[in-house]
Amino acid sequence: MTTPKKPTTLSQLCDSYISALPEMGKSASTAKSYAGDLALAKKHLGEDTELAKITPKNIRLFFASDAVNLTRKGAPKNKITTDKIKRVLRLAFSWAEEEGFIEESPVAAKSLKTDAKAAPKTAKPPVLKKPAKKTKTTKEEN
Repeated sequence: MTTPKKPTTLSQLCDSYISALPEMGKSASTAKSYAGDLALAKKHLGEDTELAKITPKNIRLFFASDAVNLTRKGAPKNKITTDKIKRVLRLAFSWAEEEGFIEESPVAAKSLKTDAKAAPKTAKPPVLKKPAKKTKTTKEEN
């Protein structure tokens, strides 16, 4: 496999990864599909963003964004689609780590979990149902 020039920005990483896919046995249609998914990441995270500045928090915010979770018309995307977008970004960063372009992937599960513990929880508390009102029974009903 030909080692590409070391990418320093997200755009360079995405381009290098897409170029390397055929050498990994991936088809042209897979490369095109992956390029579309990575385009979402470049748009959200900034294509000129330096790889060293992309944090697990940036990745979590991207994964929670409308770009990942909603269609252009605002309807929720299928879980299979959202999982694929996340997987493609994870694969690109894992490839960059394996190639020695970055120290550690900000998309690695351990990075996301470790960083998530430090971040404040923003999830909404669960909605509790009110108990049903008890009705008084009369002697006649018994």
